[in-house]
Amino acid sequence: MKPIDNLIRNHLELFNTDEPPEGHFDRFYSKLESSGRSNKIRFVPIIFKVAAVLIIGLFLAVSLYKGVAMYRSTPLDDTCPNKELCEAEDFYSKQVEKYYNQIENLQFNNDPLTRKEVLKELKEMDSQVMGMKEDLKQNPNDERIIHSIINYYQVKIDLMDMIITRTTISKNNIL
Repeated sequence: MKPIDNLIRNHLELFNTDEPPEGHFDRFYSKLESSGRSNKIRFVPIIFKVAAVLIIGLFLAVSLYKGVAMYRSTPLDDTCPNKELCEAEDFYSKQVEKYYNQIENLQFNNDPLTRKEVLKELKEMDSQVMGMKEDLKQNPNDERIIHSIINYYQVKIDLMDMIITRTTISKNNIL
């Protein structure tokens, strides 16, 4: 045999590293208990991690659901027979609302009765377009009705612009 083999066989206890020295586990558990860390403390961060993953998953699921719902939804198709008309009507109704707010803020030579009467007349004009929309529901492809509705909005905006201009001019003349 070789001299190194003899050395290992004669001092086998020095080379046996499979088992820790006697009392090692007792010392380890006593140090662990004295540090104040227990299994419950290790369990709490795991709960937080699981909760965070669930919250993120829930957030992603809701975002995905809203995204798919927005992609699938076509609100104009249900309420409007003609998509181009709905887009034009949306544009013109925003313009009418802007002009309407301007007219509400005008003084009309400090005559609130005149302002109230003008605003009432402007609101009554909307009954005409409601009748045209009913006709459009019965004849969804009739271009004459579509053009009449768009023309109505254009005329109403022109009328409101004229009211604003004349009221502003008369106000400036008084001053």
